[in-house]
Amino acid sequence: VISGHMDGSIYRFYFDDGTGSSPSQAKLAHHPVVPYALAWGEAIAAAGNDCKIVFYDRFGSQLQHFAYPMGDEKEFTCAQFN
Repeated sequence: VISGHMDGSIYRFYFDDGTGSSPSQAKLAHHPVVPYALAWGEAIAAAGNDCKIVFYDRFGSQLQHFAYPMGDEKEFTCAQFN
């Protein structure tokens, strides 16, 4: 599970999967704006009100980013992986 916070922090949470491993959490990355849109598939996609989408790997390193022109689109509010 991942969660985004008002300060731009993105945290990753692991829970007990039945194999005896203990739950853990760690700060994964710091996004430049509040990451309103978060999704985790092959990579972690984070986007907010700056019209940019950033992809992070599972360790928090930036893989790729896309910047969209600020026209009619104001911000990203949801994300989905298939």
